[in-house]
Amino acid sequence: MAAFALSLPKVPPVTLMPFAPKSSLASLSVKLTMATSPACKVLISLVIAMVGAKGGSGVTFLATNLAYALARQNKRVAVLDLRLSFGDAAIYLGNTGAKTNLAELAQQYLRVDEAMLEAGMAKVSERVHVLVAPATPELAAEVTPVAIEKIIEVARRHYDFVVMDVSSTLDPVALKAINLA
Repeated sequence: MAAFALSLPKVPPVTLMPFAPKSSLASLSVKLTMATSPACKVLISLVIAMVGAKGGSGVTFLATNLAYALARQNKRVAVLDLRLSFGDAAIYLGNTGAKTNLAELAQQYLRVDEAMLEAGMAKVSERVHVLVAPATPELAAEVTPVAIEKIIEVARRHYDFVVMDVSSTLDPVALKAINLA
């Protein structure tokens, strides 16, 4: 019998940076504690992008509960549902009767100001407002990165916190939202 020699290409060593979830969570916790303290006068709000690795990982649940927790600290919170095809943050927040949605505001992004944004938000409570995802997946094409940038900019000026429920599909709109957080 002949012996076979297996020749593998030489692979360079890879140095992995350790992921430290405790330090990442601690850093976020410190920022949230500072921002929710009564002495803190927020001039520009903290924008938080919640992104999951895949659908069904509980990101919408976490984003909506974070919004409620921040509101209990007497902060005004905007929830932006950026899961453009099948967003359901409004359902998690108990509001299914939104008058407008993200796609409709995005079509008029040049005119969006604080009053228009607040009028387009579904009022879940006195301090929690949600901008719902487009009503149908076809309307997702109406939402552009430029429009999202304008909407986030206005929300940042008008609310203490902006919590974004971002799709796990890293399309240009999701990437713009993540970069602005």
